[in-house]
Amino acid sequence: MSTANVKPDLQFNDAVGGVQAQFQIKSSETGGRSRIEVINTAARDVIFQQVDRQLLRRLHHQRRRRHPGRGGGVLLSGGAFTLIAGGDVGTSAQRLQVKETMATTKPDGTPITDMLPMSVAAGGDVYLSLTGVNTKGTAYAAGDRVGKLKHDIASTGGLVDVRVEQGIIMAPVTVGNTTSQVAHNADGSYYFNSASSAGNLTIDVTHGDLTVGAVDAGTHTAALTASGSILDAVGDAASDVDASTLMLTAGGSIGLGIDSSTSGTVSATAGQNITLVETSGVIRIGNISAGADLALTATSFEDATAETAKRM
Repeated sequence: MSTANVKPDLQFNDAVGGVQAQFQIKSSETGGRSRIEVINTAARDVIFQQVDRQLLRRLHHQRRRRHPGRGGGVLLSGGAFTLIAGGDVGTSAQRLQVKETMATTKPDGTPITDMLPMSVAAGGDVYLSLTGVNTKGTAYAAGDRVGKLKHDIASTGGLVDVRVEQGIIMAPVTVGNTTSQVAHNADGSYYFNSASSAGNLTIDVTHGDLTVGAVDAGTHTAALTASGSILDAVGDAASDVDASTLMLTAGGSIGLGIDSSTSGTVSATAGQNITLVETSGVIRIGNISAGADLALTATSFEDATAETAKRM
């Protein structure tokens, strides 16, 4: 999306009148869900440290007046979320924290099948801390998982570091004549449709599965970690992760197509099965350890180190 000649909705100046930051904020609705876009149109970096809840509350109330009976959806209340920045998004010391909220069922319990998209495009580094939230119209059940969250993250001039910190299921509980939403911590499945960087690329899911469509770190390192499994979201023959060096760690299974550099290494550790298919020919093995079955497919295999220790 081009931001050239875009008139800002908000502008912050320094003491001498120089423009520090400009924002264009859009709010729209697609498929019954709201969408907020924050576009940085200035040359300076912008770091979001705290959300103005009064502003969000006003936006939420305005939406409810326009669409009675529909849930709000600006950041904390749900809806698609887009960030565009010419510089960095967050820092290593202060990640941008985003709470994604997606309804999984209608009030009558009918499932919602579409996914909530989140898109981030930056010219510099990207540091994100994500919390996935699913809201239900029916009671919480053991085994409920957070899902239906789709991510597209891109940096054209820096690294990408995304950490999924927490998963929450919000479900109704009725006591007497009062019904309220109660939070339940839950594992989940987090879909990264695409992620690309001009530096190292890290995705860490601390409480569930990581499913990937196309992850591309170019000549750099891609490090994917999940407390659950790391899996191909589509199940096709194409590469899911392209990088010079691959570091994969999963408490469950790993099942991916990969495209690693002839000068890089592939290292993987899983509590269960590991299935890796090299789409470009050669796998240069660092350390690979599976708690159950191990299946590697490539035209040839090389030891990426000079050590003679057992690799598989």
